[in-house]
Amino acid sequence: MKIAPFAPGGEAAWDAFVAAHPASQPFHRRAWADVLAASYGFEELSLVAWQDREPAGLLPLHLVRRPVGRPVLISAPLASVAGPLTLDAETADALLAEALRRARDRNVGYLEIRAGDGPGGAAASGDEAPWHVLDSYASFRKPLPERADDVLGAIPRKQRAEVRKARAAGVTVVAGRDVATFYRLYRRSVQRLGSPVFPRRYAEALVERFGADCEILTAEKDGVPLASVLTLYHAGWALPYHAGGSREAGAASAYPALYAALMERAVARGVPGFDFGRSIKGTGAYAFKRNFGFEARSSEASGRAASNSPSASRSAKGFPIGAPKCPASSRSKRASAPLRRHQSSRLIQSGAPCGRVKGSSASMS
Repeated sequence: MKIAPFAPGGEAAWDAFVAAHPASQPFHRRAWADVLAASYGFEELSLVAWQDREPAGLLPLHLVRRPVGRPVLISAPLASVAGPLTLDAETADALLAEALRRARDRNVGYLEIRAGDGPGGAAASGDEAPWHVLDSYASFRKPLPERADDVLGAIPRKQRAEVRKARAAGVTVVAGRDVATFYRLYRRSVQRLGSPVFPRRYAEALVERFGADCEILTAEKDGVPLASVLTLYHAGWALPYHAGGSREAGAASAYPALYAALMERAVARGVPGFDFGRSIKGTGAYAFKRNFGFEARSSEASGRAASNSPSASRSAKGFPIGAPKCPASSRSKRASAPLRRHQSSRLIQSGAPCGRVKGSSASMS
């Protein structure tokens, strides 16, 4: 077996391996690497394991340069789950060992592998690298009913009542690819919480690179947009990945109506599963998803970090990729501007709305 850097021209083989693997995520696709390149310009250091001239495993990997501190190596930036995608634990071990070697050669602050279940996560626990498990997240996935008409009945009673209340009050949901409306609602939600906002070009790149596998749904009333969600479709799963809404969205129960409509639309598209993403345990987003009847599932490998320096290890252990801790100086406008180009808030990866919503006793997080 040979571990080599991903080379241009290998896109078809990479995507074919991803499409055939039952544990793949949209963040393993070449489209995700294209999005990161188009919107952030991260240097790609992805790895491929070759066996008899055929891919036996792959690891998306990107170098993220920060305005403060050393760069970090991530699999994969802005992704909830990525990590090695392999057919066996031995190949995953080899990919992780090579990633760690490259991290040391580059003298990065830390290497973070956002692994989920499967050989990659299991293999990492037995090696001698200084891995720090980040287990503060829970994931939410479940099959959808076979008929769209049965979706509402599968939602728990209290949340179902919110959906009916919104629909009775005239809240409707429209589907399309309206990046402008989505981004406006998302940006306002995140800014109200004082969190960094991803650039509009990132949302535009998602819609462009994922094509029919990316869709935007917007809940509105009397023609006024209230809340919007950007969803990725992959391997039979619908993944609502970024969402936001106006101040009026909560009182109008727009979020429950929006996600109920998304589930119905997924069924109509022939998508059998709904992936509500990850949320930090005990947060409002965590409660919101449970209110929809999703059971929280802890992931033993929700994040791993390795570093040559103890201080960097502590930083990586305490803060998941996508939400690095801001130094005190970043509170000023001058310092926060460059940071926002490289940071992404936990909120944009929660799969749940930003701010307070009906049916949740805490702020989304």
